[in-house]
Amino acid sequence: MFSVIGLHAYAGPIANVDFVHKQIQDVWGLELPFSKSLTSPLVVANMEYLLAAVDRTNFLMNGRETSLYRQDKEFATKQAIDVDVTVRAVNTLVKPEMLVFRTVPNTTSISVQLALMGDFRIAWGDGVVQNVSSDTTDPVVYTHTYKNPGVYYIAPFGTPTAYNQEATIPTFEIVEAEKLARIYGALGEVFPTLSDGSQPSFNGFCKNSNNNQGCINLAGTLSENIFKGIRGAPRANMFKEMFYGAANLEGAITENLFADIVGATQDGIFDQTFNGCKKLTGTLTSGFFAGITGPVKERLFKETFRNCTGLTGSIPAGLFTGITGAPKYQCFRGTFEYCSGISGRIPENLFAGISGAPAVDMFANTFKYCSKLSGNVPAGLFAGIKGTPAIGMFYATFQYTRGMSGQIPQDLFAGVNGNPAVNMFADTFSQTGLGGALTGELFAGIKGAPAEGMFMGTFFDSGVSSVTADLFAGINGAPRKDMFNKTFHWTGLKSVPGGLFSGLSGPIEYTVDVQNSKGEWVTEARIIKGAFENTFSESYLATIPEDLMGDTVFTGDDSTINGVFSSMFARTSRGSKMSGPSLKMFYEMPDGTISTERKPIYEIWTPTSDQNTYNGATGLEDYDEIPTLWK
Repeated sequence: MFSVIGLHAYAGPIANVDFVHKQIQDVWGLELPFSKSLTSPLVVANMEYLLAAVDRTNFLMNGRETSLYRQDKEFATKQAIDVDVTVRAVNTLVKPEMLVFRTVPNTTSISVQLALMGDFRIAWGDGVVQNVSSDTTDPVVYTHTYKNPGVYYIAPFGTPTAYNQEATIPTFEIVEAEKLARIYGALGEVFPTLSDGSQPSFNGFCKNSNNNQGCINLAGTLSENIFKGIRGAPRANMFKEMFYGAANLEGAITENLFADIVGATQDGIFDQTFNGCKKLTGTLTSGFFAGITGPVKERLFKETFRNCTGLTGSIPAGLFTGITGAPKYQCFRGTFEYCSGISGRIPENLFAGISGAPAVDMFANTFKYCSKLSGNVPAGLFAGIKGTPAIGMFYATFQYTRGMSGQIPQDLFAGVNGNPAVNMFADTFSQTGLGGALTGELFAGIKGAPAEGMFMGTFFDSGVSSVTADLFAGINGAPRKDMFNKTFHWTGLKSVPGGLFSGLSGPIEYTVDVQNSKGEWVTEARIIKGAFENTFSESYLATIPEDLMGDTVFTGDDSTINGVFSSMFARTSRGSKMSGPSLKMFYEMPDGTISTERKPIYEIWTPTSDQNTYNGATGLEDYDEIPTLWK
């Protein structure tokens, strides 16, 4: 029994009763009450008292007698003990059994929810054990109030016979997740896969808190055996938000964590499972999701590892090997977002099994803020994506991947064909080194009427060095809000080709109310706002091509023009080196016909607010003639 801690009662400094209690509190967080028979907590502790304290600690943690060390006459003696014996006894003989949840200090009440059928007991950690017998799987919340604030160990145990199968209802949860400090044992020991294959669900396990912050106080290591006893095919939302917000959860994320979960894909299985687990470490392996196979489902890997900044190594090529078929809503949205420790190149065959028509937000934010990813974008990364554009399909996919650089493959989106969609390429390559020379081949399949925000910030602060006039050749129709807002802001363009925006024509619509630099609320269309702001290489004398807007004719009054050209060429002069005339366009004359000649935009419209279109471009030949509101 005591081979671990030894019997060297006088090997070191003598331990008193107070030391025994402080050791239990330091290691296990439990404020064990002193025996009422004690005259002073400073009296010397003996082996009998130490073992009785260990027994009591185990009882409070597990809700039942799990040790009876105090009854062993050979060791439970009146012999005084030293500090070393006390430390080793508290560390090795106190053992959470089955499944135990530790609360944060000063807990005054706790609530748990069960959605299962069967006979259960809940040990609340203060000696009170509540019996639960349910003949329905409807969720029921059980609340317990403590006489004194403190750290308590909640131990549910029993025999479930059925689980609620609604996708949004978890089998078990700590209702106020911010009160959860530790998890000991395996969830599957108490909530296992049933004989008929029914699975428990831990959907929202760490998300259903009053302040929506998740398991912000959950610490300790992530045990490889936490799902021991759970095996077979997964269910929808099974691990959704399982460890959401658990920023203090530690340990390596091991390949075998979901090893026994084997079966067909379901919606949202890993939706935000580890979102915010900043201290989880280790490297993802190709076998991490090996047991999950089948068609892509909605939210399948949405933000699974978002903000897991402690993960290192490269993304394995085979991570999603078993996932096949057409994309679904948000299937890879933010999967690796903010994973700033992941490095290396993106494997070309990472999404090799994904083929079919685009889906809404399918790759939105997928690699956003993965600052250590390097190299270029593999040409075949999205080779299987073929069909009509979807809303937000590549929204901010590579945004802030500062380590990535090189030429964007011109056939990267070769399979995407059809009418533009809202925000389809918004911020896709923003804040990266990706770019190079862009040609009409990149978006060759995109043809039709403009959509709101479709190329907003697409190449903002990127490595674009040049563009050809046919880059947006397939876009034709009435302008829409934010369609080219900041598209080339802060790039290395040395010149702008004529006809780049030649496909726009028609009434200015979709105006919005925005707050300007003066704090005033104004109505703006923002169609091509800031499109070239802070562009043009300093060593070149950049000019605005006569036919930049092609045959475009915007129809609208002075009020609707606000924001259309706002900051469009602001700070492009780099020392007043921009030369030539200001922007000119065709326009609608009073009789409804279109002019045969272009003229400066400031002669066509008189805006009602400051447009800042040519900020600093004093080198323009007509700069002195430009009204203040356009400057």
